[in-house]
Amino acid sequence: MNANRRLLSYQPDPAWSVYTPSGRESDTELADGAALLEAADSGQLPAFSAALVADGHPGGRAVLQTAPGRLLSSTLATLAGQLWPAGTADVKRKAIALFGLELEGLSPEDKQFEYARHLARFMREAAHELQAGGAASDAPRRVQATLALAARRHAPGLLHYAGRANAPASLDSLEAPD
Repeated sequence: MNANRRLLSYQPDPAWSVYTPSGRESDTELADGAALLEAADSGQLPAFSAALVADGHPGGRAVLQTAPGRLLSSTLATLAGQLWPAGTADVKRKAIALFGLELEGLSPEDKQFEYARHLARFMREAAHELQAGGAASDAPRRVQATLALAARRHAPGLLHYAGRANAPASLDSLEAPD
């Protein structure tokens, strides 16, 4: 009985908790996750990706008029389509492999939402880090470096898949630039 009371009264130490966004950042992540779920269900990943790149980049919609902006938008849409889970078991497998997420105890809908939220966070970080200026011929290298940086921060499992024979073709761009 005593052990049960201790478990019920347990309060985790906030110093040991994982990163939790707060304020506007949290609201943005929740909205991005919900929008990504809706875009994936309706087949609108390219439009979602373009909107996220425009919203996430400091230059706003003007970034979509640059070669790096267009390339990043299309690459993120392709990646999101290839990485989108096919079912509940696939959500769990991909969440662990790509983001290091443990989703035990969540409902299937919550698992999919958490996966979408983390994928959208990765996509927004890539948009924010993109250096949009420069020559159009330099765009692939800059997008490649941007994706690798965002993956290191938010989706470290993506870096393990890049260059493997069974990896989606668009993951090749995550390999370290020459």
